[in-house]
Amino acid sequence: MFSEIENKKVYVYCLASVVTGGCELLHQLVSFLNDNGREAYIVYVGEGNKEIPKEYKMYNIRTASSIVDSDESIVVIDEGFMYLVSKIHYAHCIFWWLSVDNFFLDPCQLPFHTLSNLYSWNMRTFLRGIRKRFSNFFHHIDCSPKFSINELREKKAFNAYQSEYARLFLQEKGFSNIVPLKDYINIDFITHGLLEKEDIVLYNPKKGFSFTKRLMEMAPNIKWVPLINLTRRQMLEKFQIAKVYIDFGNHPGKDRIPREAALNRCVVITGKRGSANNDVDIPIPNKYKFDEKYVENQSVIKMIDHVFANFTVCLQEQSDYRTQILKEKKEFEQQIRDLFRIEIVV
Repeated sequence: MFSEIENKKVYVYCLASVVTGGCELLHQLVSFLNDNGREAYIVYVGEGNKEIPKEYKMYNIRTASSIVDSDESIVVIDEGFMYLVSKIHYAHCIFWWLSVDNFFLDPCQLPFHTLSNLYSWNMRTFLRGIRKRFSNFFHHIDCSPKFSINELREKKAFNAYQSEYARLFLQEKGFSNIVPLKDYINIDFITHGLLEKEDIVLYNPKKGFSFTKRLMEMAPNIKWVPLINLTRRQMLEKFQIAKVYIDFGNHPGKDRIPREAALNRCVVITGKRGSANNDVDIPIPNKYKFDEKYVENQSVIKMIDHVFANFTVCLQEQSDYRTQILKEKKEFEQQIRDLFRIEIVV
């Protein structure tokens, strides 16, 4: 689609002063492009500090205060900044769908949606998100300008997806030029010393806590450990000794923490929301996935007890997941080469 794509400058929007898995991925893309002969820039958006966060200093990053809106530019826009499309008239666009749910619920994005956008998505998940932001709800839905999914679909752009969940969403909504551009996690974040595992369940209290809380109340004998306000080193220490990681929250994309847990020899147990509801994003046996809407809580507790008693066997049953995660970096780099037409120099 993009003529002479290898000669164009690449601009990637990123939220300023924020350190998340998604923001790091945007910096990884820019760094790889710069390392391989392209001219790529991060363009920080928002009111935060426009300096490169210290966590990303190890990447090969250039920054620009704004994009150059010309035929000689490519602009990469993730789902949190789709509203900026209306300001781009000449540059070529790549929509990078790092998640689906966050497209509708991201605080940056929500004010610009039409009600038809929100209604055509998943009303149950939308209303759940709105409850978290109820005080701002009417402000958000009345804001302008607005855009529709139809307008995004008709835009001549590549639609890159980070997860199978996003690919299925784009396919269902009739988008074209759908290409993979996934991600990877830092494989240095892996247990090197094989410490003895303990009967511990790790969980993220920011995701699906209402369901997790019911499990905790049902089984107070189990040691439940929240992953919150921890450094990467402290996270690693928790992963090193725990047998189980559970995640009954929404999975807006291919989430980082479940993969980090799996690489560190935790058995992963999830719900069936978002990307957890397919065998591509989280390829674990179906018996380790529970639909929170219908499952009896006791069934989850029984599975946890089963893992505690049969840890080695259960860990082996999820070996395909760990193998896939270890391949992600090479696959991601090849997908960048394919999309931006970068030749491998031998």
